[in-house]
Amino acid sequence: MELDFQVLDCDYFMNGDRPVLRFFGRTEEGKSVCAFYEGFLPYFYVLLQDNNKTEEFIDYLNKTFPGTLVDMEFVKRFLPIGYHKEKSDVLKITISDPSKVPLLRDD
Repeated sequence: MELDFQVLDCDYFMNGDRPVLRFFGRTEEGKSVCAFYEGFLPYFYVLLQDNNKTEEFIDYLNKTFPGTLVDMEFVKRFLPIGYHKEKSDVLKITISDPSKVPLLRDD
């Protein structure tokens, strides 16, 4: 089923060990909508200052946050601050629980 609506707010809840995104909005006719999406996993990017220590960093994350990490892969992205002509290699870290993003990111 397809439905067009304007998203006004969103949050998530955990269904077992998987996050479910919940979108709240209104249709063009003014009807309230609540839609669920179950296929999203939270992620964030890390710019490593020393690529020679990549394996050491990944081992540290696996030991410090067991069962939380889903995937880690290098991707090319423009850095978010400043103007850049070229993309940089950053480590994309995908995890299973959105509430853990600040903990991992800050660590």
